[in-house]
Amino acid sequence: MRTGTLKQAIQQQRQELTARLGASMRGLAARCRDVFADRATVEALLAAELAGMPHCKHLFALDASGIARVVARPLAGRDAERFIREVEDWSAAEVVPFISARARSVVAQRQARGDLCAVLTSSTAYAAKPVADFLGIEHVLASRLVAEDGRLTGSIEEPFCFGGAKVTVAERWAREHEVDLRVSAFYTDSITDLPMLDAVGEPVVVNPDPRLRWTAWRRGWPVERW
Repeated sequence: MRTGTLKQAIQQQRQELTARLGASMRGLAARCRDVFADRATVEALLAAELAGMPHCKHLFALDASGIARVVARPLAGRDAERFIREVEDWSAAEVVPFISARARSVVAQRQARGDLCAVLTSSTAYAAKPVADFLGIEHVLASRLVAEDGRLTGSIEEPFCFGGAKVTVAERWAREHEVDLRVSAFYTDSITDLPMLDAVGEPVVVNPDPRLRWTAWRRGWPVERW
């Protein structure tokens, strides 16, 4: 294929992907409005969702920590307990029903043989908790928002659980629970979790984005479709 033709094909693919993402974001916005009343908050949350979508990493250069701060800022002053309850309700209704049978099976097998399982995610703990509860997982390692006197401050707790900082969070938890990450497994779909994949003895790639698929192939890591 000639260089010009290849460039045109890539550009067309990006345009088609952007259009599909736009449709997905509009659908997400409609659902979010039931939980978050103000438009600024919805738009900030959509930005966060966009940042977390694997294919978008090929379209944009994103500062995940910066986006997290943008997302948190409009939440200042919100009642913390009410906000957490709303996010948990949203996750239970919109995320939990889509957990695959394969995911449930893998967790159950791990637990049956005595493995200590944890959900490790850059999402908030409030969105992750219903997922963990559904899977029977006690430990949730995730991002959290700062609250004072029952109100959100508009800030996030540090470190933001993303990229290399996710390893920091995992290592701290591992020390507290006498877990050796070098003989532990970690499952992910995103290239942004490469530091965490490097930190464990059993990296497993699930439904990967293109860059992670390529990395897994080069390193001989197992790739699973759930």
